[in-house]
Amino acid sequence: MSAPALLDLSRLEIALGGDASLIRDILEMYETTAAEDLASLEQAVAAGDPDATTRKAHSLKGASANVGAEQVADVASRIEQFGRSGDVAGASALRDELRRTFLSTVDACGAHRAA
Repeated sequence: MSAPALLDLSRLEIALGGDASLIRDILEMYETTAAEDLASLEQAVAAGDPDATTRKAHSLKGASANVGAEQVADVASRIEQFGRSGDVAGASALRDELRRTFLSTVDACGAHRAA
């Protein structure tokens, strides 16, 4: 099975009829809200709160999937599963991977917006 794409805008482009301006706006909004979700998730993990970890990971997973940020959605999904099972240590082990993946995705969003 191949790794998910860093940023796959195909579904977003179809849903928005290829409206480049709207896609840029949505990506900009994603960067801001997902950064807030990531910060909240990191706080929940640091606090050892499995319920908050689950909720915050689920939120980040959904937002990321909606814009095609597949790798962020994938890592957030794995963290969500750790949260559901009460394994905050497992979630914590993925925190750095999630941050790196998110930052790479933000770079990809920025490159798309600049194009």
